[in-house]
Amino acid sequence: MTSPSSFEMRPRFGSLVASCDPAAFAEAYVDGRLDIEGDIQAAVQLASYLRKIRPPSILRWLGDHRHEEPHERHTMAADRHDVREHYDLSDDFFRLFLDAQMIYSCAYFANPEQDLDQAQERKLDLVCRKLHLRPGESFLDVGCGWGALAIWAAKHYGVRAHGITLSGNQLETARTAVAAAGLSDRVTIEERHYQALHGGSFDKIASVGMIEHVGIPNYDAYVTAPYRALLPGGLLLYHGITQPAHPAARNGGEFVLKSVFPGAEIGDLAHTLAVMEQRGFEILDVQSLRPHYALTLAAWNRRYVAHRAEAAHFVSPRTLRIWDLYLPGCRQAFEDGVISVHQCLAAKPDEKGSVPVPLTREEMLLS
Repeated sequence: MTSPSSFEMRPRFGSLVASCDPAAFAEAYVDGRLDIEGDIQAAVQLASYLRKIRPPSILRWLGDHRHEEPHERHTMAADRHDVREHYDLSDDFFRLFLDAQMIYSCAYFANPEQDLDQAQERKLDLVCRKLHLRPGESFLDVGCGWGALAIWAAKHYGVRAHGITLSGNQLETARTAVAAAGLSDRVTIEERHYQALHGGSFDKIASVGMIEHVGIPNYDAYVTAPYRALLPGGLLLYHGITQPAHPAARNGGEFVLKSVFPGAEIGDLAHTLAVMEQRGFEILDVQSLRPHYALTLAAWNRRYVAHRAEAAHFVSPRTLRIWDLYLPGCRQAFEDGVISVHQCLAAKPDEKGSVPVPLTREEMLLS
């Protein structure tokens, strides 16, 4: 005889299948209403299949309502709260799966077998080379994380670097790392919102993995702030996650945006570039790193799985279940082309309208 509890669960599971909604499956797992035995990546691949067959009516609803978040959502206070909700989770937790420099963004692999630490160093060097950093220049890292890029730029390219973040944990850890590297005279880190940047004092600016957090209605403000902060002839590099502009492709990310990155939104590349050009930037180079982020997430997930028992000492059981799905789910999304990541290099022309960069890309790109 079927027990009442099992009888009650059957229609719930049936409704999950009928909905073809990956987010519903994810939430059921996080809430403990559904368990996954065996390979979670295989379960994520099933979710990827369900995403592809979701009914057109659901796709239209997502396309019509995805970005109706009020503009007031992204006040400075709200942004600080959302950033700390994720990035202040626990430095000890992040150390379990990130590289030695604690870089929490897409690496740049020479080949799929390359070590994560080496691939992250290549990414740092790629950013610095694209910006044509030179000794003595002033460099700003907007959303500096745990300080790796600012430290790398000062140590290997001789710049004076300044990083800003809204995360309390990142602020303290970055300052400690700067002191440990013996760079306190050339690298400074402070808590500051991007909209509070001062004008006209930096030769080069980078912002890696932050545009996702500002809100699409705030793209103009996010672009205007570094435009003001750059000296004439200065260079800007944005590195951020994008999604295709077609509404049918905007499907399957609800769980991550709700449960992992509160307040986050992912825009399309064309809109981002248009906002930059409208502000006065000249677009110099655009590069997709989509395969590299899939490899990065695979590396993070391997380390996370290997240290999951230890991670339980630093975060709640519910958070662990979220991360069980978040890392392999995002890897699958990049592999499927549902989302991508682009680096966009732009210049603020000087008074004569010229941009002081080399004519060719040899210096800019690594092999």
